[in-house]
Amino acid sequence: MSRLRRLLARAAGLTTARRDEARLREEMAEHLALLAAENERAGLPRDEARRQAAVKFGGVEAAKEAWREERRPAWLEATGRDLLRAARRLRAAPGFTAVVVLTLALGIGATTALFSVMDAVMWRSLPVPHPNRLVLLRWQARRPAQTSNFYYFPCAGATGNGGPNPSSCTFSGPMFRAIRRRLRGTARAFAFFPLFRAVITAPAGATVSGGYFVSGGLFSALGITPAAGRLLGPGDDSPGAPPAAVVSYGYWQREWGGSRRAIGQVIKVNGVAATLVGVTPAGFHGLGSGDRAGVWLPLRMIQQLNPRFPGLNDTGAGFLEIGAALNHAAARGAAQARANAAFLSAALAAHVFQRQDGARVALLPAARGLNTAAALMFAPPLEILMAAVALLLLIACANVAGLLLARAPGRQKEIAICLALGAGRGRVAGQLFAESLWLAMGGGLLGLAIGAWGARALAALLTAGSGGAFPVAVSPNPAVLAFAAGVALFCAVLSGLMPAWRASAVAPAPALKLAPGHVARRRQFGLGTGQGLVIAQAALSVLVLAGAGLLVRTLGNLDRVRLGFNPRHLLVVNVDASTARLKGHALAELDEQIRRRLAAIPGVTGATYAQVPLLSGGYMEDSFTRPAYPHAGAVTAPFLGVGPGFFRTMSIPLVAGREFASADVAARRKLAIVNRRFAQRAFGSADPIGQEIHGNGAIWRIVGVTANARYAVLQGRFQPVVYTLAPGEVFNLRCAAAPGAVMPAVRRVIRGASRSVAIAGMMTERQQIAQLLWQQRLLARLSSLFAALALLLAALGLYGLLAFEVARSSRETGIRIALGAEPGAILRRTVARGLALALAGGAVGLSTAAVLTRLLQAHLFGVSALDPVSYAAALALLLLVAAASCYLPARRAAALDPAQVIREE
Repeated sequence: MSRLRRLLARAAGLTTARRDEARLREEMAEHLALLAAENERAGLPRDEARRQAAVKFGGVEAAKEAWREERRPAWLEATGRDLLRAARRLRAAPGFTAVVVLTLALGIGATTALFSVMDAVMWRSLPVPHPNRLVLLRWQARRPAQTSNFYYFPCAGATGNGGPNPSSCTFSGPMFRAIRRRLRGTARAFAFFPLFRAVITAPAGATVSGGYFVSGGLFSALGITPAAGRLLGPGDDSPGAPPAAVVSYGYWQREWGGSRRAIGQVIKVNGVAATLVGVTPAGFHGLGSGDRAGVWLPLRMIQQLNPRFPGLNDTGAGFLEIGAALNHAAARGAAQARANAAFLSAALAAHVFQRQDGARVALLPAARGLNTAAALMFAPPLEILMAAVALLLLIACANVAGLLLARAPGRQKEIAICLALGAGRGRVAGQLFAESLWLAMGGGLLGLAIGAWGARALAALLTAGSGGAFPVAVSPNPAVLAFAAGVALFCAVLSGLMPAWRASAVAPAPALKLAPGHVARRRQFGLGTGQGLVIAQAALSVLVLAGAGLLVRTLGNLDRVRLGFNPRHLLVVNVDASTARLKGHALAELDEQIRRRLAAIPGVTGATYAQVPLLSGGYMEDSFTRPAYPHAGAVTAPFLGVGPGFFRTMSIPLVAGREFASADVAARRKLAIVNRRFAQRAFGSADPIGQEIHGNGAIWRIVGVTANARYAVLQGRFQPVVYTLAPGEVFNLRCAAAPGAVMPAVRRVIRGASRSVAIAGMMTERQQIAQLLWQQRLLARLSSLFAALALLLAALGLYGLLAFEVARSSRETGIRIALGAEPGAILRRTVARGLALALAGGAVGLSTAAVLTRLLQAHLFGVSALDPVSYAAALALLLLVAAASCYLPARRAAALDPAQVIREE
């Protein structure tokens, strides 16, 4: 029989063991009967005939064993018996089994939940035929692009326009066309630009969604086929082509119920009509992790939706992201050389870069997404949380190992009998390790259920306060199942192998002489293994506690930052007036009309508008010069367009001059108000009132100076800010009481002011600030949760070790009490032993934290990575919990009856 056939036969024999054993007995009995009958025909008596048949056949049991070895390997059969015995032993100890399974399930479940979210956000490939052939282009140079119209969208590895080597993934239209031409034959290049906010108006109503402007070759390069109709092609890029649109499969199902009659209908996107020509496939949601694109438009429609945006022929306007699908994986080097040559030629011709700037292009792997905004947003907190969860898993494994070690001495007699009957140490260790496999399997199955629930809870926590739903569907998949199985096996090996090997090292003769309920004591020098595990748990717990303390203190510091304005009773209303197609003075008049109506609502004490909300992360910046001082340097500062009454409504004190008035809007005056920091930097001790500054495409006359106030972020010092008189789509309302009471009236006023203006969102300023701090709040909450769980596991480990030590030392303790030791002294001695272990672990943990918490420095504010308050609080909390967990075993030791203990001896 060939080796393969023998292997298959053995595998089949595992599933038919009982049936094969019965058939073997029947065949052997039949064979013996035939031999006996042949001997009887030869004239032998019946009994002698059977004896001669048995002698001729040979050993029956030996034949059975040879057959079994041929059908089923002995080691595999022995493993099966070990697993069955281990299952019976665990069933006989339900309390111990439940505690260990729950401990492992907690560690495995937390790890699996976080892995599920990270897989969905950061590691899942785009659902296209050849994702590994996709690349994203990124440029890098020694200085920023020499134009103010170059945008710096976040992309993998990009540094923006700061630092010594700025980089980004944005290119101009002429650059894209030059690169696309040079890449022909090597790769198919395409370009895209995110449509951050799309109001899609269909016959069934209006829907707010995101989308993309894309070049005609994008879908064909990705290899995507439509669910209905056709996708955008090169013909849709032609100047004379009618406006076309492609919608997502989900939008098609919601609005048209999947009817193909939707193809050819006219929809409006931000007020611009386009013909619906196709639907993307069901599994394709966008160009990156977390995308939920509802509509796809040709690149040439960018200016139709936003006339103020730079055109595709503007050589100095870099806003397009460029990707490419390589013809084959080996073409990457040639594609990079060609793309780099085309980019450098176009950049030099447009004077965007100089030759000495060293501008070059790199091709980044894009299998997991071309648009990495979601991954970049969620990656920092997820990576920190993964470190915390890994520590939690190690604590859980150490806890289980400690419980197994504490349980092993009570089974010394059982193990001694096995060894005395001839079982080797490896055989006994294998039987004990089988218990760890069962425990890990139970913990893995329960942990998978906890992980599925925890992944959804974690996704909800990740977006709590961020202003939206989690952008990625988090669901179990083969990768998550394989990860959970791997973690369970890792836990079994880490927590069970060493206790099983140590427990099998029993001397049979002394162990067989033990009285029932007693264990053999071995002289130990230094720390025992169980004590070492408790110290390790305490150290890991302090490490997690110290990190959580730093993040909690950071959040507290951010909450106490001086804002420069009053956020109480302030309502922020975001509106969308894109469908009104208004601009300039017409838009300003509409804003003024809405502002006056909002100010008249009962309970509203002030109303104004701005281009973006304060402390929303929104940020606009430009260089401002002073025409009266042509030789003076420019001042780079953020600017914000605001309306009349802005500073009074926001409670930003006016230091000098006056505020904007409604008459200024009617007269179309170009006015500015600067904060104190800008006045000091631009004018020094001179009076800025009446001075002119040039920036943001106009010359502005300064009419006022305000106190410093936070604009975009909470961290850092106050920035110089220029407030210009300009229309905006964010209304701020100061309310006499809680803003919730005026929200219905606000909706009625805005809907009545213009049918073209829609409310895009409404929240209080405190909720706006909470959105800005959602990442810090998330880190503080989850790290505190994981620290609490780690502390609980460490306390359980310490309790288990001391409980075992008390039970093992009952004879010694009883003798001490009989000789006059006070119960209080016994209690203090037992608690001191536990606290000594916790203190040793705390010292190790703090030493490790002093090194590792430096990795958190980028996420800290107002606190050092070596903050003594956080470290002291972590150690104090550990000692407090350790004292509580030591009290019950210590009390049990102090309450021992010496007479009963000695009588048992």
